Amino acid sequence: MAPDFVVDIKNVLDRKMRAVYAFKSQFYDATSKEQETLIARKEFLGLIQSRDIMSGNYAGLDYAEGFISAFKPAVNDFFDLL
Repeated sequence: MAPDFVVDIKNVLDRKMRAVYAFKSQFYDATSKEQETLIARKEFLGLIQSRDIMSGNYAGLDYAEGFISAFKPAVNDFFDLL
């Protein structure tokens, strides 16, 4: 699903990924005997960065966080979008 709007995260991507890795016990573990879940798949952490790249492509950015909104965002001035 395409996001309704995106936010440039190029300057905080490393910080975001450090926050995600802080919860590494929730993700893939080759020795785990638990049932595999979406986030416990080996590819999941790579998918996070791939999604950020794809979201960035919508706005010509390197990396972006995409959001889906019940309401369309509005701006007071067209130049706020630049």
